[in-house]
This record gives sequence, C-alpha cells and structure tokens, in this order.
Amino acid sequence: MLFLAKKILIGSFRQYHTLLIVLVTASLVLLCFILISLYTQPIYIWDEAIYANNSLDMAQSHQYLVYTVNGVPDHYNTKPPLVIWLQSLSFRLFSYTEFALRLPTLLALVGVLFLFFVWIKKWGLSIGIGIVATFILLTTKGAIRPHVFLSGDLDGVLVFFTSAITFIHLEQILKKEISNRSIVLFFVCLLGGFFTKSVAVLLLAPSIFISYVYAGMLGKLLKNKTLYLCFIVFILIVSGYYFLREKYDLGYINIVWNSEFKRYTSNVMTWHAQPFLFYFKNIITRFNTFYFILTILLALPYFVLNTTHKKMVVHLFLICIVYLIVISIPAVKLEWYDAPIYPLWSFALAIMICELCLKFYEERNQLPVFKILFTPLILILAAWPFYSICKDELLATRVYQPQEMEAMMLKEVDRKYDLPNYIVLMDVEDNKLHHFDALNFYINSFHINNRKTVLLKRFISDIQLHDTLVVVQQKKIDSLQSRFTLESIDDNNKIYVIVFDKK
Repeated sequence: MLFLAKKILIGSFRQYHTLLIVLVTASLVLLCFILISLYTQPIYIWDEAIYANNSLDMAQSHQYLVYTVNGVPDHYNTKPPLVIWLQSLSFRLFSYTEFALRLPTLLALVGVLFLFFVWIKKWGLSIGIGIVATFILLTTKGAIRPHVFLSGDLDGVLVFFTSAITFIHLEQILKKEISNRSIVLFFVCLLGGFFTKSVAVLLLAPSIFISYVYAGMLGKLLKNKTLYLCFIVFILIVSGYYFLREKYDLGYINIVWNSEFKRYTSNVMTWHAQPFLFYFKNIITRFNTFYFILTILLALPYFVLNTTHKKMVVHLFLICIVYLIVISIPAVKLEWYDAPIYPLWSFALAIMICELCLKFYEERNQLPVFKILFTPLILILAAWPFYSICKDELLATRVYQPQEMEAMMLKEVDRKYDLPNYIVLMDVEDNKLHHFDALNFYINSFHINNRKTVLLKRFISDIQLHDTLVVVQQKKIDSLQSRFTLESIDDNNKIYVIVFDKK
C-alpha cells in the first residue's frame, strides 16, 4: 500500500512537471508571436506615431531635450525623454523601422519576466511560480496589447519600473528590514519611472504607503536617513530637468502643468472621461475573464489553508486594489492606465496556483483518478487564455484607422514600385495635423533608410507639371482629374500612383 502511494505521488509530480514544460513551450510560442507583431505591425496613429517622429528627429538632430517633428518643436508629447532617448538610440543602431522603435518595449517586457525569476531565486520559491506567472502575463489582454507591450508607447517601460519598485518594496516587507541599498534602488527605479512617464509613476505611491502601514513598517521607514537624502536627490534631478527644458523650450513647464499635473484634478480630456468604476469593470475582461474568476475561486482555499507565501500574496493584491482606486479618481481614464497591476496580479495568482497544485499532488487520500485527470484539466483550462490572446491580439486582423490606411498604402506603393522620387498628396484640417504622423514617419524613414526623396504636400495647388504622385486620399483623384490627365501605373487601381500632364 505504501509502495502504491509513493508511485501515485511520483506520478503526480511528473504530471506537475509536464504541466510546467507545456506552459514554458506555450510562453515561448507567445513570445515569438509578440516578436512577429512588433516587427510587422505598422505604426499606430496618435501616440506611437508621435513618439516615432520625436525619436527619429532626435536621432537625426542630436537635440536631446526639445522634441521636434521635421525640425519644428512639438509639444503634443510633453513626457520626460527616457523612452525617446532609448528609441532614438535604437534607430541609430538598427535603422528606422517599426521594430527598432519598439525594441525598448520588448526589452521592458523581457525585463518584467526577468524580475519574476530574480525574485524567485532570491526567495527560494519554486521555479514553477515564475513559469506560471510568465504564462499568465503573456496571455493577459491588459498587458499584451497596443499601447503597452505591443507598440512603441511609454507604458511598457513604465510597467517595468513600477514592477521593479513593487518587488523592491516587497523585499523590505518580507525581510522586515529597510536597508540603505533597497532605498537607493527604489529611488533609482522611481527616477526611471518618472523620466518614462512623468507623474504617472507616482500614482503607485499610495499603494506602497498603505502597504508599509499594513506591515507596521512605516515608522522604521521614516527613521531611515537615506530615505530623505534620496528624496532630495530625486527632487533635484527632476527639478534640474524641468529647469533645463524650460531654458531651451520656453513655456514648457506651463504646458506640462496643464496637460500632466492638472490631469488628476481636472478633466483635461473630456472625450476620455469615464465613471469611477471604469477600471474595475474593465479588469474583468482586460485581465482575462478566466483569470479573474480563477482568482476569486482560489482566494478562499488559499487563505484558509496553511500556505507558505500568504503574506506576499496579500501585499501584492493590496497594492493592486489601492492602485486601481487611485487611478479611478481622475475623470480622465484610458484603457491602458491599469497596465502596472497585471505583472503583480499575475505573480500573485501564480503563487496561489502553484502552492495549491502542490498541496493537491501531495494529498495522499485523493483518488488516483483525480490526480490522473487533474493536469489534463488544467491544460484544457489554460488553452482558453492562450487561444483568446492569439485570436484577439497577436493573430487578429488589424482594423486600420483612416490615417493608418494611408500610411499602409504608402508602404505598399514604396515596396511594390520602389520609386526613387515622388510626392505624397494628403490634406487634413489645420487642427488635425497629427493625422500626418504615421505617414510622416514613413516618408522620413524612406528618405533615411533608402536615400530617396519623398515630399509631403497638402494642396493640389502645390502640384507641378510632371510630378509623380502617390495619392493616399482617394477623394483627391476627382479633383486631380479635373485639372490634369492622369496615368495610373498601379495594376489593380486600388493604389494610385499617378504621372500626370496638364490638359
């Protein structure tokens, strides 16, 4: 009977290891899909296109403080320059492509996964926790999406720094010790987060503060002299940046105050105003409905049973919940503002799953049939989020905005015909000039990468005799035909490349 029990137990642990191997394989497949998406997806309109142009100009002009587009100062992006610096460096090293733009984002994602395994090694946790946490994060729609880890925006890098800050804080809580080294590392990451997305990183502060209070360590923190020294250095560096930026870009501080600092108390973007419960409702689908339900189902048995890492899980969820409350207060709410919670939630859920699974496998009074079916059941359940993230994000057919369609049309024309010199004709209203951003990036990148002359013109009156045009707005064709004889060199007349003579 004892031999049979040992055999069942050994077989159960083999099932557990098989489960981890499958999850590792699935995670590698997901990372490959993410890599392909970062490499193949064209520039997204609005924020990513703006950062792309700022970074391209910076790489060309070596102007590292004032952001420009085509040499003209641009204040649409007012955030500090860390990500723009990284993207600019990437452009110079790897050419002016979508992948080079998004390389800092990819490194940030890899960095978050690296933090999982560093933390596991530091605390002697099961490697299975890191594997499960990796799989959960890579199948979380709130993280693996455009504007976070699938585009060259700021939020992916911000999530790396907020995750690092949280793990450093967690080490202090679990050790019940606040070392000078941990405070210095904390402020280094805080500086990194601030220079990534300004005050957005400070929205984590209430969560960390309440976690200190809950752990009974606030007094110990406030007695540490290094805390005050680091705080002064942080203020001096941040103030120094704003002073320099204002010196070279007069009026910058006023713009930042109105667009960033007042955002928490004022509705600066009325078209993005949402109710208080927006993120709490959103998280049910963005985290993945399966993981949300699983968290609720596992919470009771995990906290009732004698589990090892209960304190760690409590603080991770406490930080997540307080952060959600903090970002829910401002009227302006964008879908990706909750991105910092997903690595933390993934790690906490992974701890609960792994500890409960191991307890189940170790339970000798379970019927063998349950243990035989347990691993296949988990794999079947894990297939749901894997399929969902692939279908909805990684392998989904992208629906292009009109401005993105125009950029894609230009890319296709340039690839198909390889014209040495041509003019792109596109017009927008004066108050919507950022509709040019995606198109502008490709025009400049073609010029730099392929040494060809591509000009952007807005008005038909600017067109001259014998110009070669790429018309990215089909409504312009009729206007051109009323003044010129047009000859299409496109095979299917869907992409208009026109050589014209005056009537």
